[in-house]
Amino acid sequence: MLRQILFLTSNCLTAYHYDGRKLERVGCFVGAEAGLAHFDSYLERVNDVPALVLTDLVEEDFRTDSVAHTHGRDRRALLERHVSRLYRGTDYRHSKVLGRDPQNRRKDEVLFSGLLNPEFADMWLQAMAHHKVPVVGIYSLPLLSTRLVKQIWNKRSDVLLVTHNAASGLRQSFFSNGQLRFSRLTPVGTELDPANYAQFVHAEIGKTKRYLSNLHLLQRDVILEVCMISGGPYLVELERMRSQETLTHYSLMDTVDVAKRVGHHGHLPEHHCDELFAFALARQREKNHYANDVHRYHFRLFQARQALHAGTVLAVIAAVLWSGMQIVDGLLYRNETRDTEQLLAIAENRYLEIQQRAPASELAAEDVDLAVTTAGRLQEQ
Repeated sequence: MLRQILFLTSNCLTAYHYDGRKLERVGCFVGAEAGLAHFDSYLERVNDVPALVLTDLVEEDFRTDSVAHTHGRDRRALLERHVSRLYRGTDYRHSKVLGRDPQNRRKDEVLFSGLLNPEFADMWLQAMAHHKVPVVGIYSLPLLSTRLVKQIWNKRSDVLLVTHNAASGLRQSFFSNGQLRFSRLTPVGTELDPANYAQFVHAEIGKTKRYLSNLHLLQRDVILEVCMISGGPYLVELERMRSQETLTHYSLMDTVDVAKRVGHHGHLPEHHCDELFAFALARQREKNHYANDVHRYHFRLFQARQALHAGTVLAVIAAVLWSGMQIVDGLLYRNETRDTEQLLAIAENRYLEIQQRAPASELAAEDVDLAVTTAGRLQEQ
């Protein structure tokens, strides 16, 4: 089934189509009146195609906190109250339980996140709602990166995943024990050549490490493992910088190799990961992060229509099968009737032949039967 992935950033919205085999970029719309007008024209053609909205925004906030350990409805209610208190000004909020708090086993560590600028996301989602686009969910790129890290990072140590998306910038996400703890997005100037780009990335990684130390997520004397996905001359320059400055804790991966690991064999830009994340979202069954019931209303209707169509098809198939069985039963009954008629005709002809060969007698059949019965009784006596 065709799906559309709408990659939402602070600068624009990029649309991709995925048909189950390949990912195709179909358009990019800037966040202005002209861009929204083009986006409306685009939605008129694809308003019946399910949409997965992928966000990579500077205004996305992440916080780790401890809450009481509960289960079921109590846990959901507690997390909803806590995340509503943290992000009162936005409906785009999410909570994820990371596990038990190592300092207090009676509490859970929870990652809370939210989009702090809801007006920007509302602008695009209102256009989708106007055209009744079935929105499957709204997904955070840093939260989506958790699965990517599990696929490409086989070490047990904590890691800082660094990716560069053309539409948004340099994304740095810190993972501890395979769980996202913090993420940071930095705009990247388009005028940077590969050499300056490598120095810029190295400086930003240093800032992130100091920030993690201030948040007490990383000790100051710990060497932070860095996994960066890049390609082309930028990857060559990063490799040169790593060897010159002896950055043994840097693990550099080619975008093409990473794409093959996740099953994407199409063309990718040299060092950008936009299509990589869009493809990962299209392929994986990721739980919704930020969409509420209002955002997913038309998708619920879409599911109901799909279920109704499937039910209608099943009813038609059942009716055809039932009709076929009735036809088969009728044919079998007709064949059995014909065979029975043939046996009756044979028996009747046989009876006539026996009757014709039997000697003529004036006695009635009842009298003969009575005489035979009487003779049998006399013989017994």
